[in-house]
Amino acid sequence: LALVLGVCAFSAVSAEHTTEKQGAACSDNTPECYAKAHHNPVRQCKQVMDNKATFRHVWQESEAQPIFGTYLWHDEKKKTIQAFGQQAKAINSMNMLIPLQYFCVFNANTGEVIAASFE
Repeated sequence: LALVLGVCAFSAVSAEHTTEKQGAACSDNTPECYAKAHHNPVRQCKQVMDNKATFRHVWQESEAQPIFGTYLWHDEKKKTIQAFGQQAKAINSMNMLIPLQYFCVFNANTGEVIAASFE
């Protein structure tokens, strides 16, 4: 019984420290930090853009260059965020790659994608 209680207490303390670390990491309440600590629907945003695109394109993402590089509050009270990126290229008729910009508006509390499109 003591071992079980000790493990439970350790788990509770670990959970508290994890929450504190997340809170400390996001103490400035930046939209990027908030999105990454809650719901950052990168894959869903890409799917919406892929489905809406009327042209051939490729994604050029890596760990060093994530899909979204800029996060701004769309509505801070509703926790909606607008993310922007430039890690996609259109393929023209001569198979040349042309840089694209795009955005995604989403609810960081639920992960719901509100709008996403190439610009």
